[in-house]
Amino acid sequence: PTCIHNGVDAFDQVGSYSQLRDQIIEQRRLLKTERRALKRKGGKRKNRKGLRQNFIRAERRLRHMESTKNENLCYNCKQFKSCDQSYRKITQAENRIEKLQNRKGLLESYQRKQIASRLKILEELGYINTSGLLGRGKIASQIYGYEAQVTQLLFKGYFERLSEDELNVLAMAIVCEDRKDWGYYRKLEDKKIKRLLHTVDKEIEAIRILEEKYQVDPVTPNIVTKMSAAMLAWSQGCEFETLPQYVKLADGDFVRAFRLVIDLLRQVRRAAVGHDTLLDKVDRCLDKINRDVVDAERQLRAGQDTL
Repeated sequence: PTCIHNGVDAFDQVGSYSQLRDQIIEQRRLLKTERRALKRKGGKRKNRKGLRQNFIRAERRLRHMESTKNENLCYNCKQFKSCDQSYRKITQAENRIEKLQNRKGLLESYQRKQIASRLKILEELGYINTSGLLGRGKIASQIYGYEAQVTQLLFKGYFERLSEDELNVLAMAIVCEDRKDWGYYRKLEDKKIKRLLHTVDKEIEAIRILEEKYQVDPVTPNIVTKMSAAMLAWSQGCEFETLPQYVKLADGDFVRAFRLVIDLLRQVRRAAVGHDTLLDKVDRCLDKINRDVVDAERQLRAGQDTL
């Protein structure tokens, strides 16, 4: 706001006057309370005398405030309404800026604590030391989104021990997202793979316990087995049209889920360079999944052929 009175800081002037008006409103409220207390019947004479004195003091303060208000430059000023609106908009903006700055500070502090906690976890898991990345850390740095689960299972030898079908089911359980709207799904019947997934879940739970100890957020998700039966059937060569009998999903959701597994396995292949036996197994896993409508390159070629 710009004041019509020379040499006056409009912002400070309007601010002090607005505060004075708010104080008068509050003082009137207090005076009303004192008046009600004084009108009540009963009570000791000494107490009533104290109430009367409180009322007189409150009334005197109110008269002084109103006298000060009447002498203020903003009193009866034709421009005050416009100045007051500008003042309130500015103060609201300043308050918002202050809140955002405070929130920024809290977020920065939170992020620093989270990073420090993550580093402690990586050190305890054997991913890093004071010199930098260790073997586990180098593998994890090449896996995106599922690095904790995959690295743990790789170094425990799961990828070497499992068959291609079992490895595909495991990869699906890692990338599968748990959600509230799962409809029908067939439970996995293969007892060997069920035991495997139960053991894997314990491996991942050990990571989660460590993350909860250091209060990091979010923690590594547990495996989700709702698509395990469908993944096993697909890996063993079933037709795409039969997949809905294993889990109730749209065709596009099946394709997306299988391609997530493909992407994860390709990351594993990239991280396992030099381990020829594992690389060959991963390639066979990919061949079992990346077929029919799931094969994006084949679909692209088919689309070009029809042009």
